[in-house]
Amino acid sequence: MKSLKVLTIDELLDRLDELNEARAEGEDYHLNQIIAIEEMLLRKLTNEDNEYGFNKTKKDLIAHLVKYGTYLKTEYRKDDNSAKLTLKKALQYDRGIPQAYYRLGFLAYKEEDYTASLNYFQKALRSNEEHPEHAFKLSKQQQYNANLYLSNSALHIAAAAQEASEELSLDVEVEEKRIDSLVLSPMYDLIAENEMYLTSRAFMLLTAAETRYCSRSEYEELQKEYQDHVFLDFAGTENTLGYRGQRVSISIGLADVLLVLMIDASMESPAEKNKMEDVLQSKDGELDTNTYSQTIRRIREKLKAIGLPGEIIVTVPKAGKRDTAYYYDASFIPYLVIQRTDDIR
Repeated sequence: MKSLKVLTIDELLDRLDELNEARAEGEDYHLNQIIAIEEMLLRKLTNEDNEYGFNKTKKDLIAHLVKYGTYLKTEYRKDDNSAKLTLKKALQYDRGIPQAYYRLGFLAYKEEDYTASLNYFQKALRSNEEHPEHAFKLSKQQQYNANLYLSNSALHIAAAAQEASEELSLDVEVEEKRIDSLVLSPMYDLIAENEMYLTSRAFMLLTAAETRYCSRSEYEELQKEYQDHVFLDFAGTENTLGYRGQRVSISIGLADVLLVLMIDASMESPAEKNKMEDVLQSKDGELDTNTYSQTIRRIREKLKAIGLPGEIIVTVPKAGKRDTAYYYDASFIPYLVIQRTDDIR
């Protein structure tokens, strides 16, 4: 296979289109190649008089890095190291991506790197204020969480510094300057209180009737509470689709399409292919009708694997100017979408 460097822009676009179609139809292990081609395209388009092509390629590349970077190893399984690398790479192309800073802050906090966490959450909130219309702006809940994570990071740093100072003050070689000592107990109490709040809202649940938050312990009991619902679960290490105890893994590409069919489509407003163009990318910005229908077929196969009829994804035939469209029939079997609050799609 030819090196990407020697391919022309048209050849790169053709290869990109092939990979996006294969990915849209459920094939795995293409995201790394797609991102590599988009990066090469961006470099080549820099010297071309093609502002539209440059801007579209940059937008697509950033979207892939932010939304799907954690899935570079496989589209079925998240990987924190891949996420960190791709989020940092996205920030090289756009220094003002609120959700990139937010997710990096969350990952740093998870690793107890509170200095990095504080820095990232500060940048997340600042960039969100400076870019209120950004495609990856923070939700209100994420803004609130970012402030709590920032506060807790600062408290962890202060507590660690106070503990270190108290230990050093016992050393005979240290000439201690007596200042009002911070009281550690209230700091730890506040850290614990904030952690409890964040833990209680670790996951967001979406049904046709409600949106609410829950803790991990509540999340683990959802299958009993919502046993008659189809689960689309983004919260685990793997994304899964489930119903009445049956579970199958689902790629992030197919899961994102199903998410749109569930929460953003209905009998009155079914999802035509233009609704999926940001999810199922194409070189010219227009999604191929056959690619969309193949994606729906793959989703129906996943639903069949957990014991559901294909008719739960309803086809609305082409009529007038409207193309063939689809929606999830929640009146037949309701759905439950589960997401982590640090990664709301």
